[in-house]
Order: sequence, then structure tokens, then C-alpha cells
Amino acid sequence: MRRLELPVRVIGLSNQGILLFNFLASIDEFSWGMDRLDNIDYSIKLTEFPERFWNFIERDIDALGRLVDTARDFNARQALERAGLIIQNL
Repeated sequence: MRRLELPVRVIGLSNQGILLFNFLASIDEFSWGMDRLDNIDYSIKLTEFPERFWNFIERDIDALGRLVDTARDFNARQALERAGLIIQNL
């Protein structure tokens, strides 16, 4: 996700399963390695990602997906008309 510059969802729960936090974050730094007991040690630095911005992007991706699905069934002009991006001449 870091290479793609996409946010990850970070969720933290208490030992009793109570939600402590839930947010989107970008990964600024990540490193890992194995210790002598073959456990994975890691370090990660996160920055909270604005949720509203991501919702805007998701809406655009959804709209583009619908347009592509429609274009498979119709020619390009019909797909644009069906998506409401152009109006058929009266």
C-alpha cells in the first residue's frame, strides 16, 4: 500500500474486544526483521489520512466502474448518454 500511496485502515481493540480506534492512515515508514527467536520485529510510522478525501475518491472509482460496465454493453456514445454525461439531441 505504501508503494501505491493508498491508505490502510488501522483498527485497535482492547483485550475485551472494545473498539479503541478506527481510522485511515498513510504509511510513512515501515521496517521489519527477524530476531534470534524467529519472531518478526517491525516498526511503522503512520499519518492519519483524511477520511472525507478518501470517500470522494471512492465515489469517483465507483462511478468510473459503472461507466466501464455500461460501455461493455453499448457503444461509447450510448455509455456516456446512459451515465448522464451527454444528452441525446432532441
